[in-house]
Amino acid sequence: MDLYVVVVLTLCSLISEKRWVVSSTKLPTADNLTWSSINLKTILEWQPAPTGFTYTVEISGKLTNWKKNPACIKTKNTECDLTRFLQDVKDTFYAHVISEPEGTNEEAEEYPYKVSPAFTPYNQTIIGQPDFTLKENEAKTKVKVMIKDPDTPYRYDNKTFRSIREFFNGNLAYHIYYWKATSTGKKTENTNTNEVEINIEKGESYCFSVQPVIPSRKDQTRLGHVTPPKCTPSQGSFLADYGPALLIIVIIAVVLSIIITVSICVACKCKKSAEEKKTENMPLKDV
Repeated sequence: MDLYVVVVLTLCSLISEKRWVVSSTKLPTADNLTWSSINLKTILEWQPAPTGFTYTVEISGKLTNWKKNPACIKTKNTECDLTRFLQDVKDTFYAHVISEPEGTNEEAEEYPYKVSPAFTPYNQTIIGQPDFTLKENEAKTKVKVMIKDPDTPYRYDNKTFRSIREFFNGNLAYHIYYWKATSTGKKTENTNTNEVEINIEKGESYCFSVQPVIPSRKDQTRLGHVTPPKCTPSQGSFLADYGPALLIIVIIAVVLSIIITVSICVACKCKKSAEEKKTENMPLKDV
């Protein structure tokens, strides 16, 4: 009887301490954990979709304690946005994707989980497409390319977005590709600033595209997303220089043609009408 009491008390103690988890080892664990990050917006993805259980995600950096994302507690999703926890972009982070029984409120330490690969935002986030504008000089021999750094999800106190430049500073550069619109041969201008002036041939239309670069990186994340091209109009060509005047001349010519045509038609109609009236007034011949 004493042994029976000891066993019962032990079981009660384990349950009260939430260390006794029925069938927790039978729960499937997440697999294929991958990080997806563009401009420091970072999402953790995994498989499979849960059936009969849920996932909870927690994250920790080398310099921070473990924290659970409130949006990813007992979730049926297979992704979790962890951007808000990764603001120290040079820290290295790990995430746990914990499998938990559906419908339970217990928080057991023994629920199975999968550890993500290490992720360092500063070294691994991809730089997305910037925006840029083109401005020609008066002589139409130079084009100034003005680049706007991509925004990040992080904001200032006034709610405006912080740009990617503020995290990478001088470690952010750009490749500017440009070519004649009538040619496929491309040239490249490199810059670590947001404005660069490029010499062009007068009378030619040029196209430009911009690609971010992180020079310190050596892998496939070194190059960011390239922008779609933007082109200048034909510069110094006949149409560019005389197009507006030529358009006015064409309009005047068309108007004059219409006036002349109408005048001729009216004159012909009047002449025909006069001849018909003259014929009507002539006396009939004797039979």
